[in-house]
Amino acid sequence: MTRDGRQVSSRVIRPPALCAGDVVAIVSPSGGAAGAYPRRFDRALAALREAGLVGKPMRNARLNRSLTSATPQERVADLHEAFADPEVKGIICAVGGRLSSQLLGLLDYNLIAHNPKVFCGYSDATALHVAIHTICGLVTFYGPALMPDWGEWPTPRPETVTHFLRVVGRGVPSGPTPRFPVLVDEFVSWDSAEDRLRRVDPGPAQVALRQGHATGTLLVGCLPVLRELAGTPWQPRFAGRILVLETPQLPYNMEQATSDLWHLRNMGVFKEIEALAIGRPYSRDQAAALRAAVLEVVAPYSFPVLAELPCGHSSPILTLPLGIAATVSGDELVVRQNAVIGTERTASDVSTACHHAPGDSEEW
Repeated sequence: MTRDGRQVSSRVIRPPALCAGDVVAIVSPSGGAAGAYPRRFDRALAALREAGLVGKPMRNARLNRSLTSATPQERVADLHEAFADPEVKGIICAVGGRLSSQLLGLLDYNLIAHNPKVFCGYSDATALHVAIHTICGLVTFYGPALMPDWGEWPTPRPETVTHFLRVVGRGVPSGPTPRFPVLVDEFVSWDSAEDRLRRVDPGPAQVALRQGHATGTLLVGCLPVLRELAGTPWQPRFAGRILVLETPQLPYNMEQATSDLWHLRNMGVFKEIEALAIGRPYSRDQAAALRAAVLEVVAPYSFPVLAELPCGHSSPILTLPLGIAATVSGDELVVRQNAVIGTERTASDVSTACHHAPGDSEEW
């Protein structure tokens, strides 16, 4: 039970798999970029259709009011409507931003738990991922957001789309996370002059900063957002976790990252976890400093540490399920259980229909 009396779930609720033709709600629980950049928003919806999914923007998803897309009440109403709507099979965040934490005390967690659906996004959506998973036990997906990923010009990165469909569209373990050999980190504005292909560079190799073998359940999030949940009713349980942390874009810097890592250490987090994985930093010139900060903060512990995982503020991007068993072994991360329930389909054949049927947990 949390500090305010909320019940912490010990269950693991897997949502039904997404299938070709499914309706996916689009929500903006943080920033208002959907309203600020309508061309990119519409292109992202078209990319979803190309992948076999039908995007359904919620009524407040395209708003853009000051720091956030809409008021806390309007943003919560969109989430509640999306979870309650039987037509909607999944929910994708339009973009990150700030202040999704405003919604945590307003959410109807019973509604969410009784209507399990694929919920996907990253960055500031960390607050929603962790709160929903902690209170409801729902498996959520730290993965591509609508505008930064599905809205890539001229089309989304194929690696991003393939792994997303593999994880959320098949009721089988997704196995070893792919090693993307490329990195797309060139900044191109989302305004009207954006229509050009971003530079594609060789991707950094995934490496073991500290060798070892460990199994636990995945907990994934953006480092500063996860740190902000410390001491709140939505602080997650860290015991037995494979903790995956990634850092946001500039102006977030390595001094802030070091401070946030030490905050977690002072909380006792690193005494409890089974392994640590660090995402590719947004800026390549931060990589060495981030590795050094991680190695310093985990020095008293013996768990394995993996670096350069292509998740979060990176492109291409993995889709990682919170609450699912995984193993870190050397420089490899393996997802060992199915994250959704449903019949198998191949990620490359998005036209293949599947059925929302109950299924047991499977092991890799």
